[in-house]
Amino acid sequence: MPEISDQEIKDNMDKAASLPVMAGVHYGIERPDEACFILRDGTLVTGGAAFWYQKNTVGVLQLMLGQYASDDWQSMVRSAGLVVIVPGEGKYLVYDDPTERQERVLMELQEFFGFDLG
Repeated sequence: MPEISDQEIKDNMDKAASLPVMAGVHYGIERPDEACFILRDGTLVTGGAAFWYQKNTVGVLQLMLGQYASDDWQSMVRSAGLVVIVPGEGKYLVYDDPTERQERVLMELQEFFGFDLG
């Protein structure tokens, strides 16, 4: 079971919104873009296409997770129960069983965008 709730992640993002590393990073978009995280409740977190290439994704995850953060990207993704949309590859990564809401988003990715499990 993830250590941090989706609401805590959103609260942490709201608190850190003014920091340079969080510029353009937001949650609550309707459709997944090329690069994003899917929270357990199905909320999409994105920073746009440049999120993975021009941002420090470890730094963003550390701010998202607050007291639950570490230096290990995969550990943070797993501890938050996130699904990762891999940019430019049309794939997604699921480290643990996705929630029902995450599965709905993944089905949409597969159906409309041709995404595949990475």
